[in-house]
Amino acid sequence: PSARAYQELDSALSLSGIRPLWNRECFGVGVQAGSQVIFDTRNSQLQQIVRLVFQTLNFSAEFIQQWSSEALKRACRSGVPGTIVRSLQIYRSLQQPLDGDSLHMLVNKLYLSITVRKSLTDTRIPIEIMATLFSAIKGCPKERLPRLPKLFWVSVAMLHSVITQEFIYALSMLQILVDILDFSDPDLRALIHALLPKQWNPSFRGLAPLLLKGMCCQAT
Repeated sequence: PSARAYQELDSALSLSGIRPLWNRECFGVGVQAGSQVIFDTRNSQLQQIVRLVFQTLNFSAEFIQQWSSEALKRACRSGVPGTIVRSLQIYRSLQQPLDGDSLHMLVNKLYLSITVRKSLTDTRIPIEIMATLFSAIKGCPKERLPRLPKLFWVSVAMLHSVITQEFIYALSMLQILVDILDFSDPDLRALIHALLPKQWNPSFRGLAPLLLKGMCCQAT
């Protein structure tokens, strides 16, 4: 292990004292922006800790993959907001490639978190999931994305959101997919069309009205 990395890790942990390690990134605190609350999903302190742990303990690739899998399972199975948010942040920090099973778990958790929220101010968990999906798409090898066509419809569905941060993440995800995927490929088009959701609420009238909604909003 690197002596310097060990010293940096010890220093990072010692600085917290009796306070939470990431007290400035409290999962429940955001910045008020008009009628909505904007959350910082960068979790830079957590990423630093994870990076230093890697350098200090020299984990194997297999161990990191298992850690990533356990973090995602904990996030998707827990009902405790703090556990969900921190587990998702750890999962993002581990930067493992997205696969079909992981995508299925994240989409199900996103759907559940949206359907059970009591008001439009209850946005913390959906936004963390969207941040996780966006991070996964950005880090996904280009040749793997065509095998995850569900990402396209998740992005489109979340463009219905009236939550600014959710909409921005959805639009950013869609932009990456449009730039990378070859929609002139008939096989890809057929695969995406086969996954077109049968029921929409609200109804789906195409991308144009959703994009127009974003263009008419100053925040997006």
